[in-house]
Amino acid sequence: MTDQRKQLRVKGKFQDRVILDVILVIFVLVNLLIVFSVFAVESIQDLGRLKMTLAAGLAIGEFGGLAVVYYLGLRASHKIAGPVFALERRLDELASGNLAARLQFRQGDHFKETADKLNSTVDVLSERIASVRLRAESLQQELGESESLAKLIADLDFFDLSGERSSDKEQARSTNGAPTPHSTDPDPEAAY
Repeated sequence: MTDQRKQLRVKGKFQDRVILDVILVIFVLVNLLIVFSVFAVESIQDLGRLKMTLAAGLAIGEFGGLAVVYYLGLRASHKIAGPVFALERRLDELASGNLAARLQFRQGDHFKETADKLNSTVDVLSERIASVRLRAESLQQELGESESLAKLIADLDFFDLSGERSSDKEQARSTNGAPTPHSTDPDPEAAY
């Protein structure tokens, strides 16, 4: 089975923005080079001096253009790499049981729809875990102390649904050997 993409356009707005940014940078750099060339040709009468001036202008233009493209690429890629970094951090928190972790991106970042989908999925998961926990506690009250129900409740306690940990829960987790979730970082600017 091959893992090839059949459809190139999957996130249209995002892909269009990246393509337009690249086209804009190239367009500006080419036009600056053309304007420089026109002025150089008009101001120099000697063909040898013209060649040297154009060669120097091209060299400066290439290095300057390279620096500009690198800087703009770095800024543009940060709007992609930053959210990916924040997403990985939040996934680590979720894996450690912290279902209260929220994924928030800065203004202008890409993948906000992905953050919204992850947050809503975790909300649904949190509601279902809370419901199962209530049912397990209810069963334990009806049936009396049961080792398997106590273990189920302890397993459900692994998930932090509120975002606030009591010292009792932390101590119980450490004695049960279950990992404790990381704290959430509500400031999206501090995420990356």
